[in-house]
Amino acid sequence: MRAIARAETGRERLGTVRAWPWAVNVEGEGHWFDSRQEALDYAGARLAAGAAQVDIGCFQLNVGWHARAFAGLDQMIDPARNARYAARFLAALHDEFGDWTRAAAAYHSRTPEHGRAYVARLAAIVETIPERARDSDGKGLAALLPLATPSVGTATARPLAATQPPRLGSLVPLGGPSATPTAALGATR
Repeated sequence: MRAIARAETGRERLGTVRAWPWAVNVEGEGHWFDSRQEALDYAGARLAAGAAQVDIGCFQLNVGWHARAFAGLDQMIDPARNARYAARFLAALHDEFGDWTRAAAAYHSRTPEHGRAYVARLAAIVETIPERARDSDGKGLAALLPLATPSVGTATARPLAATQPPRLGSLVPLGGPSATPTAALGATR
């Protein structure tokens, strides 16, 4: 989870790269804000202007696909709620794919080439995580993310990859593109 958060919203501050909770990605363009309110205002304005792809928070939850799990954008950007939802989503992907590498790839994209690139990025990030932050066996995420190419999009994958554009945000629900984006989310507070 630490590597995914860094991959999604990593920001260098005082010589250390950390996940950033007030991050918003609109149509593939990332923005890091100094405050929660600035991020909420920006996301709300972009949604009101008709932006189709808005990802929010430290784990970059896609508003169109995942906002229905929250009472509003203010809950969706909350770091603890954002992380808990992302962890449940990643666990569901693990249940579906049977291993963490393929789950991590699908977390980002069910398009195989995007998933493979993401896993390679995660593996590089894992190498930067201090030993004290790893599992008790000392391997941490490295044990879960081998550098081997994951087989994303195989027969165990759902047909979502074939039906969605590859540039959708990192988190696309298991329900697929037929799920209704939450344009009715409305206010950011």
